[in-house]
Amino acid sequence: MADPPVLCARHAFGLKGDVSSPIHYGDEATTIYPCGHSVVLYNSEAKDQELIPGLPQTKGITALALAPSRKWLCVAERGLETAQIGVYDVVHRKKKRVVQYQDIQTDTIVHMAFSHDGKYLLTQGSGPEWTLVLWAFDKKTVKPVGSTRTSDGSRSRVRMASFSPRDHGIIAASGDNGILRFLRVQEHQFRAIPFNLKRDPQDYLCHSFVGNRDALVLAGENGDLLYFENFEFRALLTGPPGSKTEATSSLVAFSKGFVAGGIEGSLRVFEKSDDPRAHYECQRVFHVNDATLMDLTVSPSEETLLIASSDLALTTFNLANCDVANADDSKCFESLATSYHAAGVLALDTCARKPLIATVGSDHLLKVWDYRRKVCEVSRKFREPPTSVALHPSGLYVLVVFPSQAKLLALLENEASDVAEVEALGTSHVSFARGGHYFCLVNNSVVTVYDTFSCEKRYMLRAASRVATVCWQKGDRRLATVGRDGSCHTWDLATESRAEEAEGAPKAPFYDGAASVDLKRVFCACEDNTIREFGQKAVGQTAVTEFAPLLSIKTSESVGSLVLDERVLFTGSLSEEKPGFVYAHKLTGDDWATREPLKFPGHSTNITCIKLSYDRSQLFSGGSDGSIYVYDCSDVDQKGRTYVRSKTRDDDYTEEILVRRDELTSGVKEKADLANKVDELVLNNEYQLRLKDMQFKEELLKHQEKYSAELELDGQKYDALNDKKKKMEDAYEQQIKELEDQHRAEFRDLELQYDSKINSEVARYQGLVAARDAENRSWDQANLELTDSHTAEKKELQEAFDVKVEEEKRLQEAVRVETAELRQQFREEKVLVEEDADNEVDDEKASYESKLITEKRLTQKLRDENGLSKKKFAQLTKDVEDQKEEMASLRDREFDLRESIKNLEKDVQGHKKEIRERDETIADKEKRIFDLKKKNQELEKFKFVLDYKIKELKRQIEPRESEIADLRRQVEEMDLELEQYHKSNAALDLMIGELRLKLDGMSKELSQQKALIKAGEAYTRKFRRDLAMCAAGVDDQNDLKAGVKELYQRYVLDEDKRKDSEESTAGFDLQAEYARQREHLERNVAQLKRKVLKDEKMYKTDKKRMASEGKLLTETMAKLKAVHAEDLQRREDLAVKAEEQSSDPRLAEIVAGLGERAQMLEELMGEAGLLHPPPLPQ
Repeated sequence: MADPPVLCARHAFGLKGDVSSPIHYGDEATTIYPCGHSVVLYNSEAKDQELIPGLPQTKGITALALAPSRKWLCVAERGLETAQIGVYDVVHRKKKRVVQYQDIQTDTIVHMAFSHDGKYLLTQGSGPEWTLVLWAFDKKTVKPVGSTRTSDGSRSRVRMASFSPRDHGIIAASGDNGILRFLRVQEHQFRAIPFNLKRDPQDYLCHSFVGNRDALVLAGENGDLLYFENFEFRALLTGPPGSKTEATSSLVAFSKGFVAGGIEGSLRVFEKSDDPRAHYECQRVFHVNDATLMDLTVSPSEETLLIASSDLALTTFNLANCDVANADDSKCFESLATSYHAAGVLALDTCARKPLIATVGSDHLLKVWDYRRKVCEVSRKFREPPTSVALHPSGLYVLVVFPSQAKLLALLENEASDVAEVEALGTSHVSFARGGHYFCLVNNSVVTVYDTFSCEKRYMLRAASRVATVCWQKGDRRLATVGRDGSCHTWDLATESRAEEAEGAPKAPFYDGAASVDLKRVFCACEDNTIREFGQKAVGQTAVTEFAPLLSIKTSESVGSLVLDERVLFTGSLSEEKPGFVYAHKLTGDDWATREPLKFPGHSTNITCIKLSYDRSQLFSGGSDGSIYVYDCSDVDQKGRTYVRSKTRDDDYTEEILVRRDELTSGVKEKADLANKVDELVLNNEYQLRLKDMQFKEELLKHQEKYSAELELDGQKYDALNDKKKKMEDAYEQQIKELEDQHRAEFRDLELQYDSKINSEVARYQGLVAARDAENRSWDQANLELTDSHTAEKKELQEAFDVKVEEEKRLQEAVRVETAELRQQFREEKVLVEEDADNEVDDEKASYESKLITEKRLTQKLRDENGLSKKKFAQLTKDVEDQKEEMASLRDREFDLRESIKNLEKDVQGHKKEIRERDETIADKEKRIFDLKKKNQELEKFKFVLDYKIKELKRQIEPRESEIADLRRQVEEMDLELEQYHKSNAALDLMIGELRLKLDGMSKELSQQKALIKAGEAYTRKFRRDLAMCAAGVDDQNDLKAGVKELYQRYVLDEDKRKDSEESTAGFDLQAEYARQREHLERNVAQLKRKVLKDEKMYKTDKKRMASEGKLLTETMAKLKAVHAEDLQRREDLAVKAEEQSSDPRLAEIVAGLGERAQMLEELMGEAGLLHPPPLPQ
C-alpha cells in the first residue's frame, strides 16, 4: 500500500472572479466553480467539497464550460505559449485528456461554450488575433475542425461566443466597439450571416439565445437590451415603468424566458409576453447587493438560480417562487455555502482550543472560519485597512492590527466586539504567546510584549534592524526574531536581552521565518530565492555550541511565507505570473537540502501566509486572490515515510463562547416567557384532548354497536354461502368423474387409430429409401459422362482461342501504323485552324471595342439617373423613419395608458376584496362574542368546582407538613448512619489490604518451599546415581578411591562454595525485597488516604446538595402557600365584583385565568408529592 501524500487539499474558501462562465450546476445538489488554481465540486446537501487541481505547467484558469449532459467539464487555462484545455469526467472525477490548438496564436481563451447536443465545443481566443475555434467533441477525441477571426484588432475585444440552442450550425459572437457577428457553420467552414442594425456602436457586455427560435438578447453598456429574431433587430426590451436604467452584465435563459443581472446588483426576470409585439416583459425586479452580478446559472429543474457577484459571493435565489416573492425582502437570497473575501488575504492565524482560523484581507474584512463545519462564523468590516491578525489560543479573542493602532476583540456568538485598543503606529507583525497570556507587536526594530488581559507593556526588545517575524518558545520564556537585514536573534524575556545572535552570510533581507518549539532550529525565507537555516553549531573541536547559520537552500521560486512541522518545512511561493504552490521539504536524512521538495497546487497567485493547526494535522494557506485552502497533513517518520496523522476529536474542542450580559438576561427572560406560554398551551391541549377523548369514546361505542350488528348479518350470509358452496362442490365432482370416463374411452380409440397410421408411414418410408438409392446410382453415372465431355470440349476451345490471339496481334500492329499517320495529319490541320482563329479574334475584338465605347456612354447616363433616385429614396426613408418614431411614441403612450387602466382595475379589485374581508372579520367577531358569552356561562359552573377543589387542597396540605418534618428527621439520622458506615468501610478496606499482603507473602513462601523440596529430591537422585556408579568399581581400589574423591569434591567442597555464594546473594535479595515491600505498602497507604479524602469530599457534597434541595423544597412550599392564599383572596374579590357587575365582559377572561392557575397549582403540588405522597421508608 502506497504512503499517503504529505499534503492533501481538503477544502477551499473563495471564488476566482476573473474566469468566464465561472459557475455551473453538476446536478441539483452539486455546484461547480473555480477557486484559486482548482475547480471545486461543492455538494450543498452533504456540505463537502471535491477539488480538481489545475494543470501544473499553466498560469491559471480563464474559462469553464459544462456539457449539456453534465458529464464533461472543460477547463481552459493560460499556457506558457499556447492556451490549454483540460477535459474532465465530472461523474467519475477523472481527467481524460489535455488538448491545445497551436494556430490559435494566443495563450488565453476568454470564453467556451458547448452546442446543445454536446457534439461541438466553441473556444474564443484573446487578442490580437481573436481566433474562434470549433472543436468536434466526443468521449474518445477532441479535435479542432475549423477556425475564424471574430475581431480585427486588439482594442476591439470579443467577450463571448455561443451556439444557438436549436441549431449547432448557428453561432453568435459579441464584444466591444459594436462587435456582433452571426456565423453559420457549413462543412466546418464559417460563413457570415448578414443583418441590419441601425444603431450607434457600443460595447456589448453579454448575449444569450432565448426561446425555441433563433432569438437572441444582446446587452449593451448603456443599459439597452436588444432583441433579435431570425438575425433581424426586432425590439428594445425595457424594465418596468419608473425603474432605473442599468447596464446588464450577465444573462441566462430558462423555459419561461430569461434572467438579467445588472452591474449595480439588480436582478430582472423577463417572461414571454402575451402581446406578440412586446416579445418579452419584465415581470419582477429584485436587488441582490451593490456588486456587479458576473454570472448566472439555472439548476436542471429550473427551481434555483445561482448568482456569482463581483465581491466573490455565491448566492442562490428560488426562481420557481419568484412570482410570489417580496422584491424588497433580502431573505429571498441565501448564501450557497458561506461568504468569502472579496480581495487578497493579508494574514491568518489559528488557535488551540477551537477549530477556528482568523483572516484579514484587503477588503477591510475580518473573518473567523470554522474549518470543521466549513462556515464563516464571524465577519466584521473596518474603515481602516487591517494589516495583520492573531487569534488567542483559547479562540475567544482576536487581535487585529491597523496602521495606527491594534484592537483586541472578543469573539461573541455572531460578532466581534471591541475589548481594548493599543496604540501601535506602523506595526507590521503580531502574535500571541503559546499560553495566551502575552502578545507582542513588532514596530520596525522594536518588539513590545503586552499582557493580554490588562494590555499593559511588560517587555520591550530592541533589535539592530527591522524585524520581519517573531517565533515563541514552548513555555513562553524566550522568543526568536528574524530581521530584514538577514540576522536572527533569540531573546530572554526575563532579562530583556539577547540570548543568542546569528547573521546570514552574505546578508539578504528576510521575508518570513519559522522556528521549532524549542527554538533550536530557525528557518528564514530570503529575497534571493533561498531558505537559510540557523541552529546550534559546535565551536572548533570543543563541546561548546553557538547559535549560527548552518546551511542555505536554493529554491526554484521566491518564498514569501513558511511554517515548520517536526520533520517537514512548508513554504509558499511568491510568483506573480504563476499559480501559488505549497512546497514541502522533508527534513530527514543528511541530504535533505539537495532533494527536490514536493509540490502541491492551490492558489491562482502568490501565497501570502501559511499556518499549521496546533495538533499539526492541518495546514492553512491564504493567497492574494482571496482564497483560503485547508490541507490535511501527514506525519513523517525519521526514515522519510509518511503516514496519516490522528486529528483532534470534536469532543476535545471546547464549546465555550462569550455572550453579552444583556443578551443573556433577555434570553433568560424570553425563555421564561416561552416556558409560561408552553405551560398554558399544554393545559389547553390537555383540556381539548379530554373533550376529544370523550367524543371519540361516544363515537367508538356507536361504531361498535353498528359493526357488531353488521357482523351478525355477515355471519348468517357466510353460513348460507358455505352451504351453497358444498352443494356446488358435490355437483362438480360428479361432472368431473363423468368427463374422466369419457376421456379414457376417447384416448383408447385415438391410440388404435394412430398406431395404424404409424405402421403405414413406416412402410412408405422404406419405399422412399429404396428409390433414393436407385437415383443416387443413376446420378453418379451421369456425372462421370459429363466430366469426360467437358474435358474434351475445353481442349477444343483452347486451340481455337490460340488461333484468335495470333490474329488479334496482327490487327493491333496494323492499328498502330494507322494511328501514327492520323497524328501527323492532325498536327498539320491544327496549324491551319489556329491561323484562322487568330484572324477571327482580331475581327471580333474590333467590333467589341466599338460596342464598349457605346456601353460606357450609356453607363454614365444611368449613373446620373441613379444619383437622383438615391436622393429621392433617402428623403422617402427619412419620412418613413419619422413616421415609425411617431408610431412608436404613440404605442408607448397607448401601453402606458393600458398599464394605468390595469393598475386602476387591480386597485378596484383590491378594495372590493378588502371590503369582503372586513365583512368576514365583523361576522367572525360577532361569532366570537357569542362563543365568549357561552364560555362565560361554562366558567361560572367551573368556578364552583374550583372552590371545592381548593378547600380539599387546604385540608390535604396541613398533614403533609408534619410528614415532611418527620422525613427530615429520618434524613438526618440516615446521614449519621451513613457516616458511620463510611468509617467502618475505611477500616475494613485497611484490614483487607493487610490480609491480602499477608496472603501474598505466604503464597510466595509456599512456592519457595516447594521449589526447595523439588531441588532436594533432584539432588538426592543425582547423588544416588553417582554413588551407584562409584560402587560399581568396588573391586578395584584405585577406581574406588578416585570415585570417592570425586564424590567428595562434587558434593562437599563445591556445595560449601555454592552455599556461601547463595547466602550472600540471599542477603542482598532480602534487602531488596524488604525495600520493595515497604514501597508497595507506602503506595497503598497513600492511595487509601486519597480514597478516604475523596469519600469525605463526596459525602460533604451530597450532604450540601441534599440540604440545598430541602431548602428549595421548603421555599417552593412557602411560595405555593402564598400563591394559594393570593388566589383565594382574588377569588373572593372576584366573587364580590361578579355580584356587583355581572355583565362585565372581562370577567370571563379573569375567571379563565384563575381556573388555569388553579389547575397548574394542582399539578405542581402533585409533582411535589403533596397530593399523593410516596410511602414512608420502613
